[in-house]
Amino acid sequence: MLMATVVWKNLARQPLRNAQCRACHRFQRDLSSSRAVDQLENVVRWPIARLVAATREGSTTCETVASAFAAQQQKWKHLNDFITETPENAKKAAAQLDLSREKKESASKSSTLHGVPIAIKDNFCTEGVRTTCASKMLENFVPPYTATVVQRLSEQGAVSMGKTNMDEFAMGSFSTSSAFGPPLNPWLLASDPAACRVSGGSSGGSAVAVATRACAGALGSDTGGSVRVPAALCGVVGAKPTYGRASRHGLVAYASSLDTPGVFASTVDDAALLLDAISGLDPLDSTTADMPRGCPHPLSGLTIGVPQEYFISELPAHTVALWQQGIEWLRAGGATVKSVSLPHTKDALPAYYIIALAEAASNLARYDGMQYGHRAGPATNFSSLVEFYSTTRAGGFGRDVLRRILGGTFVLSRESHESFYVQAQRVRRLVANDFTAVFDAGVDALLVPTVSDGAPTLAAAQAQSVAEGFATDVFTVPASLAGTGSCVLDSAVVFYQYLPLKFFLIPTSGLPAISVPAGLSPAGLPLGLQVIAP
Repeated sequence: MLMATVVWKNLARQPLRNAQCRACHRFQRDLSSSRAVDQLENVVRWPIARLVAATREGSTTCETVASAFAAQQQKWKHLNDFITETPENAKKAAAQLDLSREKKESASKSSTLHGVPIAIKDNFCTEGVRTTCASKMLENFVPPYTATVVQRLSEQGAVSMGKTNMDEFAMGSFSTSSAFGPPLNPWLLASDPAACRVSGGSSGGSAVAVATRACAGALGSDTGGSVRVPAALCGVVGAKPTYGRASRHGLVAYASSLDTPGVFASTVDDAALLLDAISGLDPLDSTTADMPRGCPHPLSGLTIGVPQEYFISELPAHTVALWQQGIEWLRAGGATVKSVSLPHTKDALPAYYIIALAEAASNLARYDGMQYGHRAGPATNFSSLVEFYSTTRAGGFGRDVLRRILGGTFVLSRESHESFYVQAQRVRRLVANDFTAVFDAGVDALLVPTVSDGAPTLAAAQAQSVAEGFATDVFTVPASLAGTGSCVLDSAVVFYQYLPLKFFLIPTSGLPAISVPAGLSPAGLPLGLQVIAP
């Protein structure tokens, strides 16, 4: 039986303790250039709870809310955060919610997202709306069904503004491999796209959409940091729940033992509402489980661990300083902070990429041009079936995806399977055992950076080597490895926002994690801190 540690400490009335956090707030507050106190300008800044309350009681309409967010979507369209925009569908759904409320048919208290505009990463299937995975392979694919998590958001009253941009098949750390061009970070925009900052990956479009208030919340998927990294780089909240808390049914597979639906929001409270809406047992996904919800509890008495192995030499001084500030914020809230050791952290990244690439090679074998997706031409134009397959896949997949398929195929080959894949699974167990030992010793959660520094420019990111790109996930991968079937732990997912303000835990099973904006780099770019819990 799961035993959960649940903590709630609300420090929201305390003043922000540094100028960096105030700057993060200013960016969100000043997204609209107009200073007019107009409802359409103000409504996009409201938290989800206020949006829901207003649309339920009738002080504003769902259609007004949808129109306001649609205006933001168009205003920031040049950032390329959406692949498929559906604002008209959102307005129609919102109008139907308004009509139902007038007839007293809905808007009940059980509808937790009544009229809330959301965005959906383009690797979640949506019936009647194309799902491309940012790939030429699925450029015109329209699914005949809807992913479970998308359906659950709709059932709670959310309306979709569209499908967001991403790395092709969710493979990347900067969202630069999209067949539709990269989504750009709204921070420090430049006239030259190459000088603009990357949004992080692979769920970059969802992070940008929330940061620019083109939606109130968004779905992403996290395999090794694909929600947490873009959240940190774009200055929003990104939560990866426990593997099995949210259904993967309808999520196009990359690495099945690692893929986890996650959420983006502007606040921790909003992230909690979205996570609660998508969670729960799903008969269409045998890996899901019913997991208990969180409840208020003071922060005082918690023990927070700081892993010494995360103090890597490449970590800039300003990131270390922010990390130390986060530690002080938690101490001030009543928590005990202690140093801990996770000795196999250095082995997590290579093990992760061997496992992820192996599973990707297996999952993407289905794209052969015969049943759906890109096809190089009529099969009769080719001398053999092998030629047809190879030409179709070479034309449908981008360079990064092809590289990972080749790498995964190699590590699964008869000659290399034992040396690479099996060894990586053994390392996965060791990484999980490290976390188990720390949490069994009385540590309630871990505090670490999400990324080492602010977002690089698009040109700098594209110039990085493959290994340098992989290293972006060095702080996020360990939680993904240790929390997916490698061990079963008494557990809690950690939510916190602006560490001096708020901290609470929601019970789950595995290693959930959340990234929140905690400050700015010297260049004026967002930096995130991450909490990982058992």
